[in-house]
Amino acid sequence: MVNDFKKGGMKSIKEKNISASVIPTKKGNPVIYYIIISGIAFLLYFPILNYEFTDHDDTVLIKDCYSFLKEPSNVFEIFSRGVYYSTHQLKLNGQYYRPILTLSFFVDTQTGDTHFWQFYLSNILFHITCCILLFYLLQKLKYEKFISLIISLIFAVHPALVQAVAWVPGRNDSLLTLFTLLSFIFFILYFEKKKIKFAILHFFFFFICLLTKETIIFLPVILYVFYVLKVNTENKFAAKSLKLKYFFIGWLVLSIVYFVLRKNVMQDIIGLPITYTLTNLFYNLPGLIQYIGKMFLPFQLNTSPLIQDTSFIFGIITIALIVFLLYKSKQKNNKNILFGFFWLLLFLFPALIRTSDKYEAILLEHRMYLPIFGFYIIILEIDFVKKNDIKNKFHKLLCVFIIGIYFILSINHRIDFKDAYHYCKSGFEGSPNNSLAHQSMGIYYQLNNNKEGAFKEYTKAISLNPSIMNARNNLGYLYMESGDSITAKKLFLEEIQFDETSYIAYYNLGRLTFNQRTYAEAEEYYKNALLIEPDNAVAENDLAACYSMQKKYEEAIKMCIKVLDKFPRYEFPLRNIKQIFSVWNDDAKIKYYKSILNKKGINY
Repeated sequence: MVNDFKKGGMKSIKEKNISASVIPTKKGNPVIYYIIISGIAFLLYFPILNYEFTDHDDTVLIKDCYSFLKEPSNVFEIFSRGVYYSTHQLKLNGQYYRPILTLSFFVDTQTGDTHFWQFYLSNILFHITCCILLFYLLQKLKYEKFISLIISLIFAVHPALVQAVAWVPGRNDSLLTLFTLLSFIFFILYFEKKKIKFAILHFFFFFICLLTKETIIFLPVILYVFYVLKVNTENKFAAKSLKLKYFFIGWLVLSIVYFVLRKNVMQDIIGLPITYTLTNLFYNLPGLIQYIGKMFLPFQLNTSPLIQDTSFIFGIITIALIVFLLYKSKQKNNKNILFGFFWLLLFLFPALIRTSDKYEAILLEHRMYLPIFGFYIIILEIDFVKKNDIKNKFHKLLCVFIIGIYFILSINHRIDFKDAYHYCKSGFEGSPNNSLAHQSMGIYYQLNNNKEGAFKEYTKAISLNPSIMNARNNLGYLYMESGDSITAKKLFLEEIQFDETSYIAYYNLGRLTFNQRTYAEAEEYYKNALLIEPDNAVAENDLAACYSMQKKYEEAIKMCIKVLDKFPRYEFPLRNIKQIFSVWNDDAKIKYYKSILNKKGINY
């Protein structure tokens, strides 16, 4: 329920219009509420401490970069690399500059071991912090403690938000929400307290938001809407405060700093063309209905949802019900509804953007984590919700029932993130038209020696999406292993047609032709692979072997030394050098290269 001040037994119209404004809340001890929120959230999520990585983004972001993340001296280098920078590939890979996410992984790596439980614990703690901040913010907006508690508990156990907690990479949205709520709170506190320190803290957390996820660029627009609708409603909230133009200057300067940093790090990686982005955003607009439906009726949840595999019925029911109830509500605050609408849509629109033209648009559920706050602001203007009374037994039972149902649904959905098998299974069963989900299931089968299952899933992925990356390479590898080199080579070459930057396809072609003893052809494929990943030690070692088989012994020795400069104890180049020395009929050069190796501590 929203508090309204009374004058002479009648509500002031002016005060009613700002009933959820930045008026100071009543003081009281909130610790018991924080304990309840934290306890229920932890009760739901503590089992994930025993979960395993899903071999998706968590592998790329953490396992593949573990040696980098484990080195304390690399802390500052985090800000000079893209989030998908792989230490195996040693190249920039991806369109995102999100150093705060990488920094969070860095901190976890310093404090734990290779079981990775600490990553899941951090996800739980981030989620609990967001729940508490939500509870605090709702009271700042003058909602009663009881309804603020209920909304915070619903948020804490919401099934559609499970992916942001139970899946390690999903923390990017919980981190973004954490810093966004802090930035918003300090924005409110500045106009409430008129202390410059709150403005500074607001700008600080806004910049941290930018370094967390680029979609926060819409926050200044939302805060402007909030200022116009709420802060500036009464002069006393704006009097003796910084004018809004100074906030715009601050937002602009920090945004420019962010984009300069991003440009410096990402270089020419600027994402997909703007025309393509706008086109697929328009095409994916129906996904808004599905997202909104899951915010109230969280069904058909899975790890890789597609628009065509998700029903619109829950979204239509949700939107129709909210519109009807708002229409019937006599005490609704239209300014609050408008503010919630802006928050919901502006933060939800980026979730509809297709991030690759090689895959279908996947409407990941963790992207609802921040926008759902706007949804809550809207439903809080429904009279039935406003009048929710802690003293009313029916209201209490209804709240417990909703939270209980959400809790049970979250337990069921939580299992989808238990390990690689459950993650893949949820994706391709819940979204049968998702080519990437079928490919992921194929990878799981391949890694677990289920070749028949892998053949089936890769073939299905290609039939659904002929331009999908990696599926042909993986299928070609299976054919290569089974002895069908003709089909394998055909698939590797097709992979390169669809993705000319496929290092692994060139490398596999090198392996295939090397085993066929067409060494000159293999040499070219290995060289092409190294053009894509210049410092890949495995490809360099195989190229050295290829040189050796063509009796290009000096080139082979030089390549082996290059590998050993990076990995002095790498077994294969050490063995190759020994074999080359045994067959090379050039004593002078053997002596020369032995002396070079001796200086490196390698004796033959």
